[in-house]
Amino acid sequence: MQEVTEALEKDKHLLGGYDVAAHFAREVQSFKNAVETSLDEGHSLVDGKWLVNVFAPGRPGAPATPQACRDAWIAHATAAGGLPEVRARWERITGQPP
Repeated sequence: MQEVTEALEKDKHLLGGYDVAAHFAREVQSFKNAVETSLDEGHSLVDGKWLVNVFAPGRPGAPATPQACRDAWIAHATAAGGLPEVRARWERITGQPP
């Protein structure tokens, strides 16, 4: 983690008005808290493949197969226009709408 933090600090001037190193530190702490609460929660934060391949298939209300879970997730994300946070970050960084 230290190497990542140092690299982010070194180049943070490239993202005006956004302290990426501080955001990274908050995300790491959030992840650590999730893992302490539940290993399943930690897996879902790190490995989206685990979520659609192992956890979700066959759960009540979820598609029965991993491929069906992936398809449902992609359809939902597409219909929603992507995550607002990702769209906003893209626009802030590039100055262009996604």
